Formats: sequence, structure tokens, C-alpha cells
Amino acid sequence: MHPDVMSEQVSLAVVVSYLIERAKHSNWRLFSWMSTKTDRVNRMLAVLGALAATAGLHFAFEMQEGVLTVSGLTGGNLQHFGWEAFKAFVFQETAYRAALKPKTEAGG
Repeated sequence: MHPDVMSEQVSLAVVVSYLIERAKHSNWRLFSWMSTKTDRVNRMLAVLGALAATAGLHFAFEMQEGVLTVSGLTGGNLQHFGWEAFKAFVFQETAYRAALKPKTEAGG
């Protein structure tokens, strides 16, 4: 993996993990359905964050014509997208467990 791509992946993983963690501890009503006890919801948000971070699709909206154009939807790109999303999720989980997950007294 190219060093620039690696640093982007790690940076995005830390940012997505941090945003999810902040949302879980937020008092803002928009995130009231998230908490440290909603593991499945948090995991789904992590997957969505990984997908969003690696989409590689280009969207263009022509306001005058009302046309939305999506480019990059080829079989090869979708296969690449799946692999990159998996790697992004692994990076996010690693960043979360290493830097953000609260330590328990029994676990260290």
C-alpha cells in the first residue's frame, strides 16, 4: 500500500471512530439513540463510516436539469470498494480499541 493511501486510511479511521465515540457520549437529542450500551448500532455506524470513507464514487448534480450523475460504478470498482471498505473497518476497529475504548478495571 502506498504511504499516502495508508496515512489517509488511518486518519479517516481515527476520525470516524472519534466521531462515533463523541456521538455516543453526546447529550444532543439527535444522538440519543446511541450509547455505550448499543453495540450493534455502534458497529453498524462503524460499517457505514467505513463504506462512506472508501466509496470512491463521484456524484454530480445538475441543478438546472435536475439530473444526478453517478460515475465509477463498474464491477472492478465495486470489488475494489468492498476490499477497501473492509480494510477501513479494520483500521477503525483498531483505532477504537487502541485509543478510544474505555479501559475496564478488570481488563486493564
